[in-house]
Amino acid sequence: MNDHCPVKQNIDILLEAEAAQTVLDPEPRRHMTGLLHLLEEIAAGRAAMGHLDALAAMADRLAAARETAAAALGRKFLNTLAGEREVFQSHIESRNCPTGECDLLAPAPCQMACPAGIDVACYVSLIGQGRYAEAVDVIRLDNPFPWVCGLICVHPCETECLRQRLDTPIAIRDLKAFAARQAMSAGLWRLAQVPAPANGQRVAVIGAGPAGLSAAYHLALNGYAVTVFEKLPMAGGMMAVGIPPYRLPRELLTAEVELIQSLGVEIRTEVAFGRDVTLERLRADGYGAFFVATGLHLSGRLNVPGEDLSGVLKGVDFLREVSLGRSVSLGRRVIVIGGGNVAIDVARSALRAGAGTVSLVCLEKREEMPAWEDEIKEALEEGVGLTNCFGPSRFIEENGRVAGLEFKHCTSVFDEDRRFNPCYDECVLNLMKADNIIVAIGQAGDVEFARTEGMALTSRHGLAANAVTYQTPVTDVFAGGDAVYGPRSVIEAIGAGKAAARSIHCYLQGLPLPRMAALPVRRMQTEVFEMSAMRKMELRRPRLPAADPILRRRTFERLETELSPAQARDEARRCLRCDICKRCGQCASVCREKMGLDALPFNNFDSPDPPAGDFRVTTDNCVLCGACTENCPTGAIRIETHNGECRLSFCGTVLCRDQMEYCRECGAELGATRYLDHVHHRMQGIDPLQPRRLLCADCIRKDLEDRYLAIPAGRRSPVIHLDD
Repeated sequence: MNDHCPVKQNIDILLEAEAAQTVLDPEPRRHMTGLLHLLEEIAAGRAAMGHLDALAAMADRLAAARETAAAALGRKFLNTLAGEREVFQSHIESRNCPTGECDLLAPAPCQMACPAGIDVACYVSLIGQGRYAEAVDVIRLDNPFPWVCGLICVHPCETECLRQRLDTPIAIRDLKAFAARQAMSAGLWRLAQVPAPANGQRVAVIGAGPAGLSAAYHLALNGYAVTVFEKLPMAGGMMAVGIPPYRLPRELLTAEVELIQSLGVEIRTEVAFGRDVTLERLRADGYGAFFVATGLHLSGRLNVPGEDLSGVLKGVDFLREVSLGRSVSLGRRVIVIGGGNVAIDVARSALRAGAGTVSLVCLEKREEMPAWEDEIKEALEEGVGLTNCFGPSRFIEENGRVAGLEFKHCTSVFDEDRRFNPCYDECVLNLMKADNIIVAIGQAGDVEFARTEGMALTSRHGLAANAVTYQTPVTDVFAGGDAVYGPRSVIEAIGAGKAAARSIHCYLQGLPLPRMAALPVRRMQTEVFEMSAMRKMELRRPRLPAADPILRRRTFERLETELSPAQARDEARRCLRCDICKRCGQCASVCREKMGLDALPFNNFDSPDPPAGDFRVTTDNCVLCGACTENCPTGAIRIETHNGECRLSFCGTVLCRDQMEYCRECGAELGATRYLDHVHHRMQGIDPLQPRRLLCADCIRKDLEDRYLAIPAGRRSPVIHLDD
């Protein structure tokens, strides 16, 4: 795909040809007009898949025209359609334009940032309306784990939220969790769509983690019989055995998994791929395609002397034992090595498992730690000690058991190219005593099966798969999730499973595999919330009170508070509705450059370092001229009259309002008082004696005519002054 939208490009080409009258023959001109109409339907999000066939047929007729210019246009478009058909199709299926050049299909930043492509603006709006179950339905169209992600998602959508250009991003993750709980409480925990009829084809999924279960979910919705094979005794992958229960209660995960199973997905636990089942055996059983998503269930090694001593534990193994409810005996003093999220989870879990003191030691400076900031803060609140800029040198042994660890000072973690390449000052050492040391420096995948199953590995020992299709060199085998690209987030794994399901569907149906990543789909256009600019700016992201750290460290139960209905409603209404406004800045440009007012701050939203925005600026400076609304390509900003009042609104937020003025003769609308004052002020610069007259254009003409005709014919002048 090129850098420009072929739909928009061809609309521009046809409009230019039409304006220049390049095609003169009436019949080809009709075909050209029909082609333009179909393209405009696609660009506006009003097209169906039948539009593609209609486009091809119309272009064929144009290409067959005897007129050279018409035939050239037709052939050029047919070539574009053949090469970029997937882009045209994605416009229709997703109602999003990948480049954002189609004004009405410019995607919201939050939705584009979501690896699963969830229509964030849509479900946030539904939450604001109190339609919680419908909001969860929207989420579930793309993600089978709305409640799980409401608790543990890394929320990249919030990172891209443009509300932070005004104050702080929308609490999207908290809203998701709130809606899921409300839907469950109301007995509306349900599938969002009716699955397609069974098509008789079978797919095997290896691994019941977020990627595998996401793929199984989307394949089952498409009518496939899916069996998931899982090595662990429970489904969920790292969600079940890697994320501690105090962050993700297991009953919530179970509820989400059971809903996937309600589609007919069979989950077989304690079945190891390569040992208990093989590709050859599964093919013989009638499975037509496979998705391998085995995750990363091994701990990384330090390769430091003494690492295999008794009392030295592996972080991933420790979390798994705790999650499975197995007893883990820890001494009074525990050291955790690592600075990532796994290390933080290990440290906090060690406190809950009975350790007296827990010290976390990592190479990175405090600001360089890869763990989430909130998790670090909560660990410190609970009493976890933190030592930065030290790396392990050797484990100390006493009586055949670990007794401590010698650390060396780390002067830098990354080289000039930001690659992991730690440097040490061997002269600065630190000795810490410990009863147990837990190594949590990374994760690795158990990919021994790759050799026996003929699957290729990357240089980083991940499964080799195409970045778009997830197909491996073994054509009926697809792979995704952490086993392919390394340790990432749950939502990224969910997105990978969804994308892989799309490719598997194409493969089994004999269709070409995708050449581009699927665009997120706009689910519906929801109504906007009307409120004043003052209220929009007054609303603030709620601060949820944290549970007492002393209570938290004593239990594996989740103690965090959640949004109240009132908080959720107000938080949803803070949304700027970037699914409607494409942030093109045309409104602000015409206001500043043509009207000389600079009353709109919207063009600052997409700049890399924007000044603080404030909707109240518009309230103070706008004259309600309507120039911005005339130049808005999406209808995000509107000027309307209601009950004698003129109002300018931006996606429901009333930016400015004033009393309407009417013609004193016929009662026709003239505009807002401040607009007429503005015009009068501008006119005085031309004619200082010009009066402010409340007459419409028609009544002014009639008044001039009457006064002109009242003058005797011999005394009439071609000029009449309005103040005569």
